[in-house]
Amino acid sequence: RSRNSFEYFDGRGMKQVSLPVKPVSIKPGTIHLVGSRTVGVHYTTSGFYCATYVQSGAAAVDTMVTALGQPHPPPSQICDRALEFTRATIAKMPL
Repeated sequence: RSRNSFEYFDGRGMKQVSLPVKPVSIKPGTIHLVGSRTVGVHYTTSGFYCATYVQSGAAAVDTMVTALGQPHPPPSQICDRALEFTRATIAKMPL
């Protein structure tokens, strides 16, 4: 598995998704539209964790990315990964 791919469980089995190599420079603490869906992006003050939030019916879907090791990348790069994974999987999330 490459650094730019992730595995996730979709309820039926494991899936793999590849992400673009070039980051999109997401600002943490912002709200984005992915298609017609609103996606919140937030990070911890320590700066090594970022998550996205999407409403799916009566549930919330959070995608969390944590950087391990030192030095870790800036929060914007960590949030890039969280949002790119959300973009790659949002079509599977019920409205």
